[in-house]
Amino acid sequence: MPTLLTLLRQPFTVAAFLLPFVTLFQNKLLTVLLLVLTVVGGLILSRSRPGFRLSPSAWALLIGLALLLLWAVASALWSVDSAHSLKRFGRLLPTVLAGVVICVAALAVDRQQRCVVIAAVAAGMLIASLLAIFGEFVRSGHIGDAQSHPVWRWIAYWSFRPFSALAAILAFPLLAAAIRGTDRALVVAAIVAIVAFVFVAGASASKLALCIGLPVFLLMRRWGRPIAWLLTVALPVAFVSLPAIVTALDLPSLLRSQGQGINSSAAHRLVIMRFADERIDERPVLGWGLHASRLLPGRTRDAMTDPRYADIVGVMSNDPKVIVELMPLHPHNASQQMRLELGVPGLLLYAVLFALCCMALGRRFRDELSLAAGGSALVAVFVIGQLSFSAWQSWWISMQFLCVFVFLAMMKTRTVEDASGARAG
Repeated sequence: MPTLLTLLRQPFTVAAFLLPFVTLFQNKLLTVLLLVLTVVGGLILSRSRPGFRLSPSAWALLIGLALLLLWAVASALWSVDSAHSLKRFGRLLPTVLAGVVICVAALAVDRQQRCVVIAAVAAGMLIASLLAIFGEFVRSGHIGDAQSHPVWRWIAYWSFRPFSALAAILAFPLLAAAIRGTDRALVVAAIVAIVAFVFVAGASASKLALCIGLPVFLLMRRWGRPIAWLLTVALPVAFVSLPAIVTALDLPSLLRSQGQGINSSAAHRLVIMRFADERIDERPVLGWGLHASRLLPGRTRDAMTDPRYADIVGVMSNDPKVIVELMPLHPHNASQQMRLELGVPGLLLYAVLFALCCMALGRRFRDELSLAAGGSALVAVFVIGQLSFSAWQSWWISMQFLCVFVFLAMMKTRTVEDASGARAG
């Protein structure tokens, strides 16, 4: 296990160790961590050995990302508020560029550094998860009064939902490291702490991400590439079709016929989806413009008093006095947000990114364990994106890039020399 002095001599390792704490204590600082790490990554790339290059699948992913960005900025031409869309793009572009730099730089991590990064990630996630469990007891009032002291108040407002998303994503690369035997005791302890926190205090989306990601991990651990190719098709198709499937199911009628109710959070999601569908129908092809969800007409109306949502309200467990906004800033669903804001082209471009990620994963890694770690982490990101954060939140984009960076730094990649040897054979 590396010493503290060893960790401090490796900036990538320091960043990997700090990532869980930044996410838990103040998730909005993730963009700052990303930008600082970009400077280090740029220096490493400038000194990288001759012959270092990206694979064709990685270039395809970068081109797909560039096309999505170009369409996003073009949407300002017909946006409900062009200045607002351009302002968001001004924050989006440097974040994405910084993320690309650190992910490319992570490919230069050698075997010795990789072992240290794994230990740093495991140690950071172990300590932060234990702190998060303690914080949940403080927030819920089981330990003292959360409002009795400034420190308790600070703990009660930690970023539990963002941290549970990070935990659900990084659990799978850590699981691969545990199976491989790298610092097994530390890594297993980190995994146990992660699972304990997610199921004790994590968001429902993170719990679901773990539950869906684990079977994917096991399948890819057994069959590897065939499952990766299946995900290449399944994730884009699911991204495009899931909102329509949920709408077609008519869950309120189904629940009412069975005499069942639905919790307030899930019911509110149904309200948001229906409102988003109504706005999509008004601009079905091009959408309302980048980041325009929070500017939609009528979004602040109360579903509790709107007859169009009476069937959902009828199966909702909310207090009748509670106000349920039709659209609280964003749809909480990446698929609907793309269709709503960027129209059909934006939806398809974003969906294609999942296919390109799977293709790049299969090109970069040869062993089933690395494929399993990457594929299941990608599925976790997909699930969380369908249920939680805005697709354009800077900290969420930063977290995704930082997770890719950590994953690439932890896993044994297929080197240029390996690929050349395989082609020669």
